[in-house]
Amino acid sequence: MLKVENLKKQYVTEDGTPGGGVFGANFEVAEGELFTLLGPSGCGKTTTLRSIAGLEEPDTGKVVLAGQDIFNSETNLTVPSYERDIGMVFQSYAIWPHMSVFENAAYPLKVSRTKTYSKAEIMEKVRTIVRMVGMEEFIDRPSTQLSGGQQQRLALARALTREPKLLLLDEPLSNLDAQLREQMRSELQRLQREWGVTSIYVTHDQSEALAISDRIAVMNMGHIIQLGPPKEIYNRPTSEFVANFIGKTNLLHGDVSGDAAKDSMAKVMTPLGELVCYFTAAIPQGKKMAVVIRPENIYLIGPKETAPEGLSPENRTTGKIVHEVYLGEIAEYTVDLGNGIEVFVRQAPGRNIGAISRTIRHDRA
Repeated sequence: MLKVENLKKQYVTEDGTPGGGVFGANFEVAEGELFTLLGPSGCGKTTTLRSIAGLEEPDTGKVVLAGQDIFNSETNLTVPSYERDIGMVFQSYAIWPHMSVFENAAYPLKVSRTKTYSKAEIMEKVRTIVRMVGMEEFIDRPSTQLSGGQQQRLALARALTREPKLLLLDEPLSNLDAQLREQMRSELQRLQREWGVTSIYVTHDQSEALAISDRIAVMNMGHIIQLGPPKEIYNRPTSEFVANFIGKTNLLHGDVSGDAAKDSMAKVMTPLGELVCYFTAAIPQGKKMAVVIRPENIYLIGPKETAPEGLSPENRTTGKIVHEVYLGEIAEYTVDLGNGIEVFVRQAPGRNIGAISRTIRHDRA
């Protein structure tokens, strides 16, 4: 549905020095896919989204929507934003305060430059979409009397009313409180699946991206660092930046003990000794590496416990629990392994591992 090639947009500061932007983005989005641009503030994700929407004109590159060029720097083609078959939901919602729910949702149809809709068609389309987003009972309510969650639903309804080929969402949930954000995240995913509209979602929230995305492009400093399905991004990060940015992690630096083949197990010499690790790429002996150990992949064994059957005898050491936090569904521990090394561990609560500062053993991923 969408193809972006070598997209570049360089901002310049007032004194003429180069600023941020996006530098050579390349990706494709399949029809019906929910594709997420994820990264910290200033990484270029919103610039990429606005360039696709036609709200920014890139310096170079090519954007193809449903087989048709909508931007091409080589042919000097720039299709105006209002002629691109794209719907957009902004962070601020951009709801018209002087209009009702119905009038807001109907607005894109009334001002459409590509097709003229009758009053009956507008009524039918708006009622269908408003019903889908759970706002039917508020259809005549003034938009100024809506809650934050209701405004978010209305913004989504307005974007979907015109049945766009592509839906762009720029951090649409960031203004909601945590509980409502989680609720709307599930609702947004359900609506996207039911409607089947191809979507690009921009966020800096890692858990949000992991929960709703078919694929994620992790961005930093204007570049796409890694692109793949959520599980691959989380479990097989290809850089320290991705490992640290996506969820909590423990990093140990070391040297590869022997040549490691792609998608194989090999040993890395670390301050804790040799660890048996999984390699996502072929790495020669002696190369310096960062070993990624997720907190939930560490198993703690108390001083009087025995290791469960089937647990590997490799990747074991001793340490002391120096901090414990109970969070209801999970318990979080900080374990001191000596030599200034501490690891972060997550375990299901309820096990009597031992008192804080008691010696324990633990198995590392």
